[in-house]
This record gives sequence, C-alpha cells and structure tokens, in this order.
Amino acid sequence: MPKVVFGKEYYNIKEISEMLGITDVTIRSYYSSGRMKGVKLGNAWYSTQEDIEDFLNTRTKPRNKRKK
Repeated sequence: MPKVVFGKEYYNIKEISEMLGITDVTIRSYYSSGRMKGVKLGNAWYSTQEDIEDFLNTRTKPRNKRKK
C-alpha cells in the first residue's frame, strides 16, 4: 500500500519491484545511477506514480547482440 504524503502517493522499492517485475536490487541501482527518480523518506526510497511512468517512458531499448 503506497504511503501518502501531502496528497501524493509514494511507492516503496518492494511495491515498485512487484509492479515492474524486477528485483529490488535492480531498482536500487536505478536510483544510484539516476535512471529512476525518487525521494528518501526516513531511511527508505520511494517513487511517485509519475516517477515510475517517466522511467518506463524513457527506458532505453536493450542492445542487440553482436553480429557474427
């Protein structure tokens, strides 16, 4: 269940990982590298729905494997 602060819903790493089907370790690396926006509330990272949608809309496509 998202945390509501000043009328905005914030999703924690576990909730985001379940939504996107990726591990929490991957999400943490996205925060570290700046690929995903978020805020630290207390000692945990959170993202809004907008942050998650921005991340999904700006994701780069996977590279093609090298041709032989």
